[in-house]
Amino acid sequence: MIDNLPVVPVLVSYLPGPCVSAVERLSKWPPAQNTPSIDEHYKIGRALRGIALKLDAWREDAQTFVQTGQMLLDHGALHLRLSQPYDLNVLLEDYGKILAPIPDRARRGQAVSEILDEIHAYSKKRRQWDQPDF
Repeated sequence: MIDNLPVVPVLVSYLPGPCVSAVERLSKWPPAQNTPSIDEHYKIGRALRGIALKLDAWREDAQTFVQTGQMLLDHGALHLRLSQPYDLNVLLEDYGKILAPIPDRARRGQAVSEILDEIHAYSKKRRQWDQPDF
């Protein structure tokens, strides 16, 4: 209560405008640190969000989110050690390697290729504010 009025918490999950800070954080994520294009950073970021949304839709727990993120980071670190370029396709390929050994029932009957296609489509979504303004 503030001044005898109830305080209603508001969760903001959508902000119009480029999320420059998110792109800056992503550029510090080791696998993506040498990705030259800001457009590619957006695609990678959206793909990571797509993976998280997929795990959420499957009602996975927080531990699964952390493990998936760590596995993607480990795969990405290998690309860095081998001086291989990192982009959306590499991320999707790495996630496919993570999904492949998981039983069909754990993937809710979805084929790995179907999941990757869904995440790839999500990563290509564009909005007017995706264009850098500098």
